[in-house]
Amino acid sequence: MRPRRITATSAAEGDIDLSSQFLEELPLNRPFYSACVVSVNERGSRFTTLGSPIDGNFHIGSVGKGLNGLIYTELTQLGRISPDDRLQDYLPLEGTPAGQVTLESCLTHTSGLPAVGGGPATSIRAVLSVFTGGDPQPESFGALMRQLRNSPVQDPGSFSYSNLAASALGHALAAADGVDYPNLVRNRLEVPLGCRNLKVQQPGMQRKANEPKAYTVLGNTQHPWAGVGYAPAGSIRGSALDFTKLLSTMLSVDGPYADAFRVRHTDASGSVAAGWLLDDINGRQIFWHNGYASGFASHVVIDLHRRRGVLISIVTPWPDTDIEAVALELLENSA
Repeated sequence: MRPRRITATSAAEGDIDLSSQFLEELPLNRPFYSACVVSVNERGSRFTTLGSPIDGNFHIGSVGKGLNGLIYTELTQLGRISPDDRLQDYLPLEGTPAGQVTLESCLTHTSGLPAVGGGPATSIRAVLSVFTGGDPQPESFGALMRQLRNSPVQDPGSFSYSNLAASALGHALAAADGVDYPNLVRNRLEVPLGCRNLKVQQPGMQRKANEPKAYTVLGNTQHPWAGVGYAPAGSIRGSALDFTKLLSTMLSVDGPYADAFRVRHTDASGSVAAGWLLDDINGRQIFWHNGYASGFASHVVIDLHRRRGVLISIVTPWPDTDIEAVALELLENSA
């Protein structure tokens, strides 16, 4: 049976005014079946869900790269890592081009590593997953290391978005902290910030009853992104309350992550901070990241000057669902 679409009359949990604001922006260009919306400003925070319990876990995909940037900032401040450290300092990549790549270049997508390892077959598999429902990135840690050892480094210093580099960075950060990647997220984000449901999806982990079910474009069940290898590129899930705590901490004037929003690279493609992208939108400097993975589409926008942030994650099988405009509208009207 096909799921029921969210419409302007769908019931909501949490902040009803926020859900009404969100619903006023519908329809999107694609159907969707559940939604998580968070809005934070100087006066406080609001969050709501539609088609899901308020404590339901949503997948944020590549938005997790921005969370890796928070951890990178913290470990740098603690002296655990240095921006010029190389991947081979933490991962078994000595004697390979990838091993010479710096952590900072992985953070800013300027490493010269390809978008993914394994050649065209890997990219094709990820695209087909929206039809087949398969894990788009099932590689193990060992498989990721093999891909890195066999990957060329081309045109380093120029921006070129790379899930391969982001995954290598996440595992390097974990190694520097003496843990694996799921425990890195647990120790550096979940526990200190009180994000009780924040987690890295892992192989064999069963979907909980309160978690929204994802679907393929054919209406079949979409399996989660659970591969260990590419986990740092986009396998984090969390609840509306978790995302509220994260956004509130990021927007805090004296918070621990201020340096995460320092611009570290600029070229014709734009500017990059610690995993966060920066654009001038309607005359304002907006940090942002989006994500699509395993039937979930997400978007985060942050206005540091006005101390505002919005996160949206929706269940939809369509990778081209445009939620950026909705996020920006909610950001503008969050006062």
